[in-house]
Amino acid sequence: MSRDGGGRPELNCAHSVTKDPAMLRSSRRALPLALAVVLGLLVAGVAPASAAPAAPAALAARTVDRVGGADVYSVAIAASKLANPVDGTGITAVVTSGTSFLTGVVAGAAAANLDGQLLLTAPTALGAATAAELERLAPQRIIVVGNSTVVNAAVETRLRAIQPNLVRIGAADLYATSILLAQFADASSVVIAGGATSPATLSAAVLAGSQGAPLVLVRPSDTAVRADLSGLFTTAGTSRVTVIGESAAVSASFANAVTKRGIAVTRVRGTSYAKLSAAIAARFSAPGRAFVMSNTGYALAVGSIPLAAASGAPVIYSTAHCASPQLIAFASAAPVARITLLGPVTKLHNAVGTLLACQSLTKASSYWVVANKKNKLNPVSYVPADLRLPAVKRTGSHLLRKAAATSLEKMNAGSVAAGAGRVGLASGYRSYPTQKALYARYVRTMGQKWADSQSARAGHSEHQTGLAADVVACSASACGSIYTFADSKQGTWVKANAWRYGFIVRYEKGYTNVTGYASEPWHLRYIGAAAAADYKQGGFHTLETYFAYRAAPGY
Repeated sequence: MSRDGGGRPELNCAHSVTKDPAMLRSSRRALPLALAVVLGLLVAGVAPASAAPAAPAALAARTVDRVGGADVYSVAIAASKLANPVDGTGITAVVTSGTSFLTGVVAGAAAANLDGQLLLTAPTALGAATAAELERLAPQRIIVVGNSTVVNAAVETRLRAIQPNLVRIGAADLYATSILLAQFADASSVVIAGGATSPATLSAAVLAGSQGAPLVLVRPSDTAVRADLSGLFTTAGTSRVTVIGESAAVSASFANAVTKRGIAVTRVRGTSYAKLSAAIAARFSAPGRAFVMSNTGYALAVGSIPLAAASGAPVIYSTAHCASPQLIAFASAAPVARITLLGPVTKLHNAVGTLLACQSLTKASSYWVVANKKNKLNPVSYVPADLRLPAVKRTGSHLLRKAAATSLEKMNAGSVAAGAGRVGLASGYRSYPTQKALYARYVRTMGQKWADSQSARAGHSEHQTGLAADVVACSASACGSIYTFADSKQGTWVKANAWRYGFIVRYEKGYTNVTGYASEPWHLRYIGAAAAADYKQGGFHTLETYFAYRAAPGY
């Protein structure tokens, strides 16, 4: 949905407004978007759907891909390569600081309205990778957004060496800058958001860009229409305003002041980031695609604003390790055939794209509960209701929760079928009193330091959840020790394949500073097949990191 060079407005002075909206959204580039997507996947290193865990059968037709990168600069470059797979396209490049989220948001909306690309720089130095992408694009012009405190003169000089046709659009503050950027859009309709850092402001920028409208920021304390915004309304003949957020973001008094000017005002509400981004998404007409950003990594997604706007698709907020209820509801209700994740897998897991629903991380009965030295089970006296004996060789009467027991049985069968041998169970569920007595015995015989490196205190043990299994290598007649498991055929096979059955190796070597425990290659933790697959494919090594929990080296 990009427009060609002939349809772009000429750069006017900072206070002028383009008066012919048709010039802004006229023709499209000759390269079809579908072809651009295919080529872009190859060029930009976007992860294909096969990189994510398998979706439920009902979602099998949905494509999941990713605009990845380690930081905000590389994500913007990846989005640029996906949107502009052909070198030397001569587009307009919009450049601003990668350290100012809100500046990036308004610059991204402007780039979308110019059919251009947003690229990001450090305030005082242009990165080599960004410079290389600009040289590849060979833009017909560069627009620098922000004053010299946002992007300094040295960066501007470096940019002019790439393209002398450069103009800086910047005012004393971000609010005035957002109004100046309205000259590149059809301001007969304006999207207004509060100038407070919020993931949903990015969603608002995509909405504005997809409509060819400017994104204007106002202060939450504004109760009247400031002079420069009033001038924009008058000059552009603004007839519609979409206000994003609750009254705490954009005051009711401000909205009333706009209404009194004879301008139709629609407020898009949401009491949380997720709800607001979903409400914004509902304003897109049958998009067929959704972009997703993480609550913990939303700033990384700034560079993708032009890509999402050109696709006519919303950007929706989600929890990093699972799909938010709002994302699930939107993707399920709308004919969304493609989900594009924004940012690295460490900030937004592949499972989000498969619409894996969230589970509690604190409730003892949850398959995802995090039990460690910082997190006590709730309730501390928890006893699983669905314990049973798994049908595998055991060194005692060890129980597991039903789902974990069934998966252990399947894993044992898989190991046998692969020729690795039988996998047995040396320890499973332990009650609070049992764990208390075991820990006390270790303290008494080995000392507390050793005990804390090898055994959990009562109420902090994964074994009490019924989801932890200490496994051993077994023959037809006997089972070995947990301490010899790692070097056995079964140990090698389990390390590589446990995830296929919903288990992870909970305490890997080299992560004691995170988990608080020495390496235990025999200790498996059940988290469910979808989450375990995501954990494996995302390259995670601790449950704390996977669920973005703080490290727990001590109590």
